[in-house]
Amino acid sequence: LYWPQTGLLVVPLNTYKSQSNDQKSGALALKVTDGAITELGFIEHPGEAGSMYSSAIRRSLVINGTLWTVSSRGLMASDMGNATNQAWLPFN
Repeated sequence: LYWPQTGLLVVPLNTYKSQSNDQKSGALALKVTDGAITELGFIEHPGEAGSMYSSAIRRSLVINGTLWTVSSRGLMASDMGNATNQAWLPFN
């Protein structure tokens, strides 16, 4: 997702570190300006019950100034300016 009005760029990201068996899945929120790209934050959705892994984010969109991300587990509303979690709506 690129939102030109604010320079918000949201990129799905999955990482894996074999040394520590550490997996991270979510979306990286960035601010793009004429002279720089800065990280705003990383958005993660809860994983399956009993799992240590977060759910992969499939889509992101902006509605009324709120960043929404979608995974197989639910919807998360985040602040567009700093990617902090505002609400979590799980799928039941």
